[in-house]
Amino acid sequence: MKRTKPFFRAVMSIAVLAMVLLITGMPVSAQTEKVLHAFLGGSAGLSDPISGVTFDAAGNLYGIASSGGAHGVGGVYKLAPTASGWWTETLLHSFGGTNDGQYPSGNLVMDASGNLYGTTLYGGTGGCAYFDYPPGCGTVFELAATADGQWHESVIYSFQDNGTDGFAPGAGVILDSSGNIYGTTAFGGANGSFYLGGIAFELVRGSDNTWTEQILHTFGNGSSGPGDDGSIPSGLTFDKAGNLYGTTTQGGATSGTVFELTPGSSGWTESVLHNFSGDSPAGSLIFDSSGNIYGASAFGGAYTWGSVYELSLSGGGSWNYSLLFSFSKPENRGGKGPYEPDSGVVFGPSGSLYGTTKFGGSGDGGTVYELTPASGGGWTEKIVRNFGENNPDYGYYPGGGVVFDSAGNLYGTTPAGGAGNSSGGVVYEIIP
Repeated sequence: MKRTKPFFRAVMSIAVLAMVLLITGMPVSAQTEKVLHAFLGGSAGLSDPISGVTFDAAGNLYGIASSGGAHGVGGVYKLAPTASGWWTETLLHSFGGTNDGQYPSGNLVMDASGNLYGTTLYGGTGGCAYFDYPPGCGTVFELAATADGQWHESVIYSFQDNGTDGFAPGAGVILDSSGNIYGTTAFGGANGSFYLGGIAFELVRGSDNTWTEQILHTFGNGSSGPGDDGSIPSGLTFDKAGNLYGTTTQGGATSGTVFELTPGSSGWTESVLHNFSGDSPAGSLIFDSSGNIYGASAFGGAYTWGSVYELSLSGGGSWNYSLLFSFSKPENRGGKGPYEPDSGVVFGPSGSLYGTTKFGGSGDGGTVYELTPASGGGWTEKIVRNFGENNPDYGYYPGGGVVFDSAGNLYGTTPAGGAGNSSGGVVYEIIP
């Protein structure tokens, strides 16, 4: 199977009864995984859920699909559990209207009032010289629930690609305690182009309910490769002190960086914490209780097929890199080793790390994996779920990472597969 660099990753009698249960997610005895929803595509239907899911306080799930909907360019959905164990899908918004966003990408985030925020790669009012179709440089959008139970979408910022602003905000956004929005664009900025640069930005809501952009950092500085401080930034993460951390998939000394953005009286200062060599880090970062940083790379590691790593702060203020696990070449594991994680990792209830690989596993359609600290040092890998050809109804090529509920059940998405001939992707649950 061809390996690709991260770049717009961008990528439905008894037998009948069993199929119905599979599609709807109705519980089945002794089953460790169930499909909560299979996307059908077609007329106004959604497909290709490339990002993960987000919980609200009531246990409903929210996510984006990058294709389908009323205009064919994606939408936002809600999955609500019922007392019988079924999950009901509601289409909250179809993108692609006048000056609206197109092709959403990245996880959604919810504020304290229950409003949803996210990004679209294209669309909006900005004019991008690099995009003939679809138009627009991308957007940040808000979905707010109305009193009648409907959802109203607003584009709160359209990127411009005007020599300082960025374009293609594909990694989603995060919020601070004041409700300000932070995120990145993959390209553009003062040092950017169609395939380099990018910015980190903040959106601040004014008293008149309009949003103002502040550019926190422009990537692509320096003379080594695409930029000493990296290019094509991924999603951001806050530490306890309010500093921002993230990765770039290219640039730095060779092939990507981990960076920190620190606020000060004169703006934000960027520091490169680690330069990768052939790794291409993927997804957002997480912290443990001691302030150590964990992430995954799509390539690199001991076998070049991806890795999970840790950065720990030393007494002198520098960060030490540790390779926790290298994904093996498939041929070294009977041709079925998992490889190429294209999202970050999360901590499970027991302290293990969990994530997804896009390819490999016994079905060659990707995996959900668990990494547990070994008593003698190092980390032990366990495959929690194999996706792919053995049972395509469960989906394949998982992406967007995973999330846990309060009971320790794990949830995620696949952009492909599903019952029947739909192949529009699924939302799944894995029960330990």
